[in-house]
Amino acid sequence: MRVGLLGLLGFVVLGLAEVQAQQRFSAQWLPSDTTVWISIADPQHLAQSWNETQFGKLLASEALAPFRKALQQHWASQRQGVFGTALSWEQIGQMAAGEVALAVLGSEQAAAQVALIDYQGKPAEAQKALRELRRRMAQAGTQLQTEQVAQAQLQHYLRGRRELLAYFFHDEVLCLIRSSQRTPQHSRTVAQQILLRLRGQEKRTLAADPDFQKVLADLRQHRSAQVAEIHLRWFARPLATIAALGQFHQWELGEDESLDWSAALAKTGFDQIRAIAGEVSLNVPGYDVWHLVRIYAPRPWKGAMNILALQNRSWVLQAPQPWLSAQVASYTAFDLNVQQAFENVGPIFDEVVGQGKQGTWEESLEAIAKSERGPKVDVRRELVAHLDSQCLVLGSPAVDEEDDRPRRIVVLKILNPEKNEPIVKSAIDRYHKPERGAKLRKDLVAGVEIWERPLEDPAGFEAEFDEPEP
Repeated sequence: MRVGLLGLLGFVVLGLAEVQAQQRFSAQWLPSDTTVWISIADPQHLAQSWNETQFGKLLASEALAPFRKALQQHWASQRQGVFGTALSWEQIGQMAAGEVALAVLGSEQAAAQVALIDYQGKPAEAQKALRELRRRMAQAGTQLQTEQVAQAQLQHYLRGRRELLAYFFHDEVLCLIRSSQRTPQHSRTVAQQILLRLRGQEKRTLAADPDFQKVLADLRQHRSAQVAEIHLRWFARPLATIAALGQFHQWELGEDESLDWSAALAKTGFDQIRAIAGEVSLNVPGYDVWHLVRIYAPRPWKGAMNILALQNRSWVLQAPQPWLSAQVASYTAFDLNVQQAFENVGPIFDEVVGQGKQGTWEESLEAIAKSERGPKVDVRRELVAHLDSQCLVLGSPAVDEEDDRPRRIVVLKILNPEKNEPIVKSAIDRYHKPERGAKLRKDLVAGVEIWERPLEDPAGFEAEFDEPEP
């Protein structure tokens, strides 16, 4: 009992300390419908810690000086700044005395990007950054308008009727707001929402949101003892984020048809991913960067969500296979119930490829298996049924400067290879034979057969199969 009381007392003390440390905390200033939140507790310390990593030292080396100069010139030419604020990270770091947070608010109807900078005790630096902001916006040919919102001055930078940026100050916090072109007046609403929370007049905050609390508590629970400091935190609601960012970018499928990805994914079950969050730490013993990610998706799952049939197996944490080349650009290992994942592809395939027509997935599989002009491969029976759960995804560097497309190799283990490998090989050979330009290579790797498609065919092969007979 004594140990239990001591543990409880320690938990209470640590909890109070964390609350006190977060008295000026951006999650308390943002509304509960925030879809993306990125928080840097101390930008200058983050930069210092990054410079101490091996990769940071490499970028700071004399050998990469031309690269750094070209990158700085590129950033300067863009004139966009961090998150569209027209301020550079260096300027933000100089004025920030506390946290810097970036966020996305809203939905597919109205959305805004927000930057919150706590400059408490550094008003001179804040005014200097503001003067630079005004100078750059004036060079861009904008007009400055001021209006009162919730007893604060909201400054709007306009080009014609289009708002490029808005900002306000309160309690030594600078808030910059960039609304989407579809809802240019939304910044007024966002400013009012944040001002009410800065003044403690509204309790429905991101910090009080149950999903936010759940996933951040989960991160604390699984935090490694090796991690001494968190340099960056982030939180996102995946489908709400897609919908909100759709206000700033056009998500398209093909050339003529647009697709509402957030609606399609929600309809097929992916709305069960309630939240994702992560913590990034630099200079963790043995690592340059340590990134812990937690996903909050309460079971039971339904629909295409079951594609994510991942399993916790110890082999995933083992060292890479000895046959892997040192030139591999990336290495990802995961344990996937391939059969379960395959059987749940249908809903998302029907929604995206079939444009909502149910049965498109099964019709496609039947065409591949039975069409006279098709490969006559039963994908479910001849391929998927014989695959183990051990999966590797390897990335390779670009072949040359003219063709910089990413290349991925997916490695799947075969169950009972002595029996099943001939079945899988036959299916793969038959699947590739109808493909335009594909050829079987036996000269690339000794003892290994590789099907190759010419690089000059970036679109790949699209087989036209006969409709399956009823």
